[in-house]
Amino acid sequence: MIKKIKLFLIAFLGTALISTPAWAGPVVIVGAVIGGAVGAAAAAAGLISATIFTGALIGAAVGGVAGALAPDLLGGFLDVPDYNVAQNAQAQNDGILVNKTGTLTPVPVVYGKRKVGGPIVYMSAGGDRNKYLYLACVLSEGEIDSIETVFLDDVDILDERFKDRYKIERFTGAANQSASTLLKEASDWTDDHRLRGLAYVALRLEWRKIESIEDSDANPYQGVPRVTAIVKGKKVKDCTGLTNSHSTAYNSETVTWSSNPADCILDYLRNPIYGKGLSNDRIDFTSFSTARAKYAQTVEYAAGGGTGPVLTCDAVIDTSRSILDNLKTFLANARSGMPYVQGRFKLKLQDTGHSTDSQNTTPNVVFAVTRDHIVGGIKLQANGTRDHYNQVKITYVDPKSDWKANEVIYPILDSALDQTLLAEDNGKRLTKDFAFNHITNRNMAGDIGKTILNQSRNKKHISFRATAELHEAEVGDIITVTYDLLGFSSAYYRISSLTLNNDYTIDITATEHTPAEYVFDDTQVKYGETTQKKYVGGLTPGKYYYWDGSEWQEGIAPPPTANEPKLPAQPVLSKNDLKITSITVRSTS
Repeated sequence: MIKKIKLFLIAFLGTALISTPAWAGPVVIVGAVIGGAVGAAAAAAGLISATIFTGALIGAAVGGVAGALAPDLLGGFLDVPDYNVAQNAQAQNDGILVNKTGTLTPVPVVYGKRKVGGPIVYMSAGGDRNKYLYLACVLSEGEIDSIETVFLDDVDILDERFKDRYKIERFTGAANQSASTLLKEASDWTDDHRLRGLAYVALRLEWRKIESIEDSDANPYQGVPRVTAIVKGKKVKDCTGLTNSHSTAYNSETVTWSSNPADCILDYLRNPIYGKGLSNDRIDFTSFSTARAKYAQTVEYAAGGGTGPVLTCDAVIDTSRSILDNLKTFLANARSGMPYVQGRFKLKLQDTGHSTDSQNTTPNVVFAVTRDHIVGGIKLQANGTRDHYNQVKITYVDPKSDWKANEVIYPILDSALDQTLLAEDNGKRLTKDFAFNHITNRNMAGDIGKTILNQSRNKKHISFRATAELHEAEVGDIITVTYDLLGFSSAYYRISSLTLNNDYTIDITATEHTPAEYVFDDTQVKYGETTQKKYVGGLTPGKYYYWDGSEWQEGIAPPPTANEPKLPAQPVLSKNDLKITSITVRSTS
């Protein structure tokens, strides 16, 4: 099947350089050519208008290699999570928050909840002396649940500085959404420009004539602003209770918002535009339902207290990457494998091994292996120093730090556990960095760091040839091994690969399994500093202000407590000065 990516082709009508439209001259009109990963039939059906602008082209994405692969060829690549596949978290997240224009700009897909930018697909000027700038910024494939807070240059659009200087419309990407009435004020946006299937914001920003310093201070725009928004992403099928008899077609499903990894991965596998487009008979729906329940189990959070689920998925999917690479990233962030068994993909969380309870330390053993089931002998191997750590650093996306990358470290530096691990490794620090771009909860990041470190230490790996009696075993299953020559007595092992031979014997590799290491625990985690910007508006130049924890107060601040910002000693000279020197609050928790 051909992988399809929605692309935007930007046609610049006139010069590409945009001057600040604060009465400094006319705003350059930039028209957008809307492309889509649809064929002639979709265009004829009105999903995307076939005539956008004079001379414009409808862009159709071409297939990628991974997208053209048969489902069978994906098997084996996805059996176990690969934690080394993640991209640089900081660089990737910075890219997510920018507005792009260009001839080949892919549309992201938001699952869960994230702050994102997106391609500017339309820009035009209008009104008396071009005082209005019209923008359309696409945030995600639709249909999404909602667009929450919108930011201009990282400032909440509800801030006082923007009062009476903008209008906005939000579109969730419904299949039947109408054209923006706001953008239709511009001469070249019509009822045909509906952007169906795309979630976007339509904006009208107003520039006013600057005749004094006060006018300059009151101007909220220093150029075309960067548009970002907090998005509750794609509506997806809740796979609770699904079985392999599920027959509803993808486009006919009842959908709702979800941040459960099982729901999000299932949607990506089935979506025919940006995903794999798998048919129902290629998916083990029962396993997705089981995994969903495990991800959603309520656990205790040590840091900050409270409770929450084991794992969530808050992802921005780069549709320019291959389907295989995106699936690997999905599975690493979900701490899961997806073996291809008897023609269907099965989702398996790497946990204690219990069939239904991810926190129960009594695993479901699918087979008890003894010497009677082993052809030849067992090859035993331990982790090398390359895969052996005594410190793990996990980078994740932190909503409390303005959705920027943050870090957790396991174990806490110089803690008793840290000293014990160092002593076991002869005082040599063995650190490994991992990035999890779908995780936005520090407790989950801490727990996954603990799990990775424990998996790396003193683990035995075995390989052996088994009799045909084990042909029902699957990758990810737990077995026990009794083998007196190596001192094994009902030792737990998790199968990591399995190959059927022509003589019906089976080659198996497995890794030592300790159920207790998968119980949720973030008590030994060092959490990074949380920073949150507070933006100021509606202040009088030349006066002092301080933050009282909920709002700005005029006057000199009392001695700061732990969570209050320390303001500069000099008076505030203008709103622009405050914007430039934005105040950072550092939490002590």
